[in-house]
Amino acid sequence: MDMNDTFHAAYMDLIRWIDDILHKVDNRIVMDLLDSDEEYAVMQEKIIDYQEKYPYIAKLMDGDKEISLTAEEHKMFLEYHDLYQEIENVEWQQIYFHGHTYLNRIGVI
Repeated sequence: MDMNDTFHAAYMDLIRWIDDILHKVDNRIVMDLLDSDEEYAVMQEKIIDYQEKYPYIAKLMDGDKEISLTAEEHKMFLEYHDLYQEIENVEWQQIYFHGHTYLNRIGVI
């Protein structure tokens, strides 16, 4: 194995590790938010409602096939997407605050 192969293998291990850590942190953040933030829980319920009422949304989010929408379907998708983005923003904000708190606790900042 040459140096490039070694670097590539180490890099791929790092990517898998980061992905695994982010997945675990994200799950923990979501569960904490569902327990402690009523507004967030309501947004999550609305997302589920959209997905149940408008099954085409899952096809759009997967993005692997062509799909045509009516004007009303497009409007519903935009509402869904805005709500989805709002939820992601809340989650990333919590990830940031948790990370900042951790770094402060261990004396890095």
